[in-house]
Parts: sequence; structure tokens; C-alpha cells
Amino acid sequence: MRRHLINYAWLLLIFFVGCGTISQEKLRDIDRRIIELSKTTQTLGKKVDDLSRSISLLVVDGNELHNEMDDMKTFRKDIQQKVEDIEEVVKELKRSTSSLKTDYEDMEDDINKTDG
Repeated sequence: MRRHLINYAWLLLIFFVGCGTISQEKLRDIDRRIIELSKTTQTLGKKVDDLSRSISLLVVDGNELHNEMDDMKTFRKDIQQKVEDIEEVVKELKRSTSSLKTDYEDMEDDINKTDG
């Protein structure tokens, strides 16, 4: 009986050592996977940061383009107003010239009537 008890004790000891070894291997495997996941997470974090910076630059560029378009619209309106003002001046000059021509012709007719 004592012999059997020693055999059982050795079996239990071998079993626990074996389980401990398996557990250590599993722990190492889990640690390795955690390290790999940590590296992958850091890489993804860096990529997200890079993408965020790129999006920020795109937004800033988009805002600048929008502002430039607004400036161009304002500039176009200013030019259009100046062209309309110039057209009015030209019309007024045309009326004035036409009026001067009529006045000159009337004066010429009056001079011809008095001379003749």
C-alpha cells in the first residue's frame, strides 16, 4: 500500500509539473499574442493619426478654396458694377455728343439764315 501511495504521489507530482509547464507555455503564447496585438494597435494608431492629419489638411485646403471662391464672386460683382458704371458714362457721353451736334447744327442754321 505504501508503495502505491508513493507511486500516486509521483504521478500527482508529474501531473502538476506537467500542468505547470503547459500553463507556462500558454502564458508565453498569450504574452506573445498580446505583444503582437500591442504592436498592431500602435501601428493602427499611427495610421489613424496620419489619416486625421491628412483630413485636417484637406479641410483647411477646402476652406481656403471656398474663401477664394467667395472672394472671386465678390471681385466679379465689383467688376460687373464698374462695367455697368462705364456703360452709363458712355451712354451719357453719347447723349451729350448728340445734343452738342444738334446744338451745333441749329447754330449753323441760325448763322446761315442771318448771313443770307
